[in-house]
Amino acid sequence: MRDCGGCTACCWSMGVASLTPPFESCRHIDGRGCLIYDTKPEDCTKFRCLWLDDVDMPDEARPDLIGVIFYLIVDPVDGSDHLAARSSAPGGIQRTSAQTLIEIASRRMEVSIVHDDAVTMRKVGPIEV
Repeated sequence: MRDCGGCTACCWSMGVASLTPPFESCRHIDGRGCLIYDTKPEDCTKFRCLWLDDVDMPDEARPDLIGVIFYLIVDPVDGSDHLAARSSAPGGIQRTSAQTLIEIASRRMEVSIVHDDAVTMRKVGPIEV
């Protein structure tokens, strides 16, 4: 299992209800990472991006490097898991490296793509091969 290291992508893109809305910089972030990492709020502690837990995700797919954060969400209607891909940097979803990972993932499961505005969303996959 990995640790966040200097990655603070979820702190910007996801937002934390008790600290900051999505797509705004958290005041506890500096150039090295989270200043309150050891005492961070429960909202932060609970969130786990796919890069942290999935050994199949390449190291270079760390959210702050690729511009996209991948995480699992549960469909409120049928309870099924599917993958969400959300920009972790402006324009992150449009990057070639992100599009490649989204395409690979969509072969196995539905992927919800959340754009920079956190409102525009589309779903892709699974693609029959």
